[in-house]
Formats: sequence, C-alpha cells, structure tokens
Amino acid sequence: MSYISNINKAWKVVLFGKVVRRSQYGLSESATEDGVPYLKMSNIRDGKVIVEGADRLKVDDKTFEDYALKDGDIVFNRTNSLDLVGKTGVFRGDQKVVFASYLVRFQLHDNQADSRFIAAWFASAGAAHRLRCLATPGVSQSNINPTTLRLSMHVPLPPLPEQRKIADILTTWDEALTALDDLIEAQERRKRALMQQLLSRAATGPTHARRRMGEVLERVTRRNTIASDNVLTISAQGGLVNQKEYFSRSVAGADLSNYYLLHRGEFAYNRSSSNGYPYGAIKRLDQFAAGIVSTLYLCFRIKDGAEVSTDFLCHYFEAGRLNAGLRSIAKEGARAHGLLNVTADEFFDLDILLPSLPAQQQIAAILDTADQQLTLLRTQRTALDQQKRGLMQRLLTGKLRVKS
Repeated sequence: MSYISNINKAWKVVLFGKVVRRSQYGLSESATEDGVPYLKMSNIRDGKVIVEGADRLKVDDKTFEDYALKDGDIVFNRTNSLDLVGKTGVFRGDQKVVFASYLVRFQLHDNQADSRFIAAWFASAGAAHRLRCLATPGVSQSNINPTTLRLSMHVPLPPLPEQRKIADILTTWDEALTALDDLIEAQERRKRALMQQLLSRAATGPTHARRRMGEVLERVTRRNTIASDNVLTISAQGGLVNQKEYFSRSVAGADLSNYYLLHRGEFAYNRSSSNGYPYGAIKRLDQFAAGIVSTLYLCFRIKDGAEVSTDFLCHYFEAGRLNAGLRSIAKEGARAHGLLNVTADEFFDLDILLPSLPAQQQIAAILDTADQQLTLLRTQRTALDQQKRGLMQRLLTGKLRVKS
C-alpha cells in the first residue's frame, strides 16, 4: 500500500468505507427536454460538480426525493476511461439536481470526515494510482465497483478541524485557478472576435484578392530519408507536437521511412474532424526544426516569391476561414471514423482571400499580440496549478501541518 506509506504517523488511516454513511447509484434514465438538472460524467471537473450545462430529466416527487443531491455529497465517476475513472467532485449548494447511473453518491459521517478533504485526497497522485489499480478494464471503459472502493481504498484521517482547514486552503487555491480560467476564457473570446473582425474586413477591403490555394501554396511530399523518429501529431492548442509526449506513448508504426518529412514553417492538414475543427485542423510546424507526419496528412508550404505572410496564414486557418470551401468538397470516409475524403487537387483548388502583404503582416501582428497575452495567462495558470499540486501533496499527507 505504497500510496499511503508516506502519511504522517500522527494521523489515522482508515478504509474509505469506515467514513461512508450511505452510497447510492444514480438513475438509469434517458435525458428529457425539460426537468431538473441531470448530472453525468462530464459534469465532474477539477474536484467540483458543475451543474451549468447539464442535461435535464423529468422526475416525479418520489424519485426526486430519493436521488436529489445534498450539499456536501461526494459524486464519484465509477465508469470512464482508465485515465478518468474515479473522478470525484463535491456537490455544493441547494439546487435541485439528480444524477445518472455512471455516478455514485457517497454521504459521509460528518463527525468523522470532511467531504472536501476526502475528495481532494481522491484527486492526489497516490490515490489516483490506487483508483486505476482498483478499476476493472472493459472493452472501451473501466469500472470501479463502489463496494470494492469502500473495502479496498484507504484514506488519511487527520482531526476533523484540520481536515476542514486543509480543505479551506485548497478551496482558496481552486478559486484563484477558477479566476484565471475565467480570464483565459474571456481573452479567448476577445481574440476570436478580433480575429473574425480583422479577417472579415480584410476579405472585403480594397486591396484583397481571391487566389487559388495552388497559386500560392505547394504540396510537400518529401519522405523521411533522414530516419527521423520525431513523429508529430496535431494538437488543437499546441499545433504540431511530439506524438509520444502528447499521447504518453507512440502510436506510429515501426517503419517510419514512408512518413512525410516536414521542416519548420511548413504546414500539415489533418483531414479528420475533431472538436472545434469540423473540417480538420491545419497547423504550422513551429516547435521543431523538422519532424515527420503520417501520409494521411496533407502537407504544404508557401511558394517561393508568393506574397503571403506565414503568420497571417496561421490565423486565417485557425479562424476557420477555409471551412466553407472544405465543407463543399469534404466527404466522410468510408470507415466513418471522421476521416474526410479531401483530395490534394480539391484542396489546392480552393479559394483563399488575401489582402495586400502589408495588410496581412499588420493583421498577423495584432493577432500575435493577442496570442502572446493568452500564452502568458496559460503559463501563469500552469504554474499556479503546479504550485497547488505540490502544496496539496504536502497537506494531504501531513508533511505540512496546519493549525485548526
């Protein structure tokens, strides 16, 4: 039981079941058009139960009485992918809410344990590893039986006032992270609005020109003759990133010689629909001098001498300005895995609206500044989250004691 070996010896360590007063599976019902909020797996995020955006379920008074969440209830995600199974949140407030069957409600003996402290412990690195060990793997999802959880999961139990103080401290950090998240979201909205405004104005301005993609861009099909093993994949936020770092494993084949070799500044189009990119994502290689991508990607570069700003092109694609054209030619692949049958000829035959080169550079400079502001906020958020996790590890193991 290495996950509890570093707990302060002055603290009790007990089975989770010892502090559970009641546990209950949620409802196995399909959502309805109206009714009370009906929580599912996606409503548990960062240790909290998020009611906003929840599905709805019409229930009678008896069902509501049986399944309504109470302030302080722990909501446990018993079924999900191996990485996400065991997500835990605490329901706060008195809003009328019920929950689905993939979730389990735990109510604790409130004279023994603070639900916020226990939920924080479940989110710690050691507990998360233990939860994965308790999970029963399935075809596409893993499951943690609540009885197994009660009988096999140990939790630290400092004095109740100390639990509450620790929970208060971590809540303060969570509030700071939430404030940063709100700032990032607001900045993203401002950037999107600015991007659409500038690009729409440029597309109708006096200096704009309608050009075929093939006039200013050329396809890249060079093979991996240098034996590079820097396999790249497209990330919505990170662009072209190292596959092993992104997936924590390699999903490429053993033979990489047939992959396309990209140089810094060249582009790759992933012809697969994904969240935020219904007609595929186009990203420029920025992080590495060179890298390789699957031949399923369509790769290209700006032609020598073309009056096209590479930075402008990045923002143009990110704003979805090519979507209307892609929609007109995209045909979903036969395997129905989101792969779009966009041929190279069709792609390079699409139109692109380009203002003059100075106008492109000016627009790109404005949007680059907005991106830099977002990067700064995200960096601050990552640093704060790392600090919180470090503090959390010390507080939840009793290495750092607090006065209650």
